[in-house]
Amino acid sequence: VIARVARYTNTVIATGGGAILSSENVQNLQQCGTVVTLEARPDVVLQRIEQDPTPRPLLKRPDKQYAIRQLMQERAARYKIAELYIDTSSITPGTAADTIIDFVQNRGQRVSFGA
Repeated sequence: VIARVARYTNTVIATGGGAILSSENVQNLQQCGTVVTLEARPDVVLQRIEQDPTPRPLLKRPDKQYAIRQLMQERAARYKIAELYIDTSSITPGTAADTIIDFVQNRGQRVSFGA
């Protein structure tokens, strides 16, 4: 799916956290544009997930927050492909979007935004 949508221009591709586990996906994402990682503290991720009815098979465990921390640690090295990291723990979606827009418009400057 990512290979197909990566061909579009002026498009945001919102992947799930596991998308970067595939080397092919990483290659396609890097070739199509700016890769951004949106991060949040495990407690914030859990709070957001609990408000979302989407099934999360990897979190069908008694200690969901521990599972989130474990997944984040396992994927940390892969998330380093991003050109921009944004900690969304204490900012609004609008602020995150503005940060991404500013980064893309001012390419070449490496920026990290977080709490």
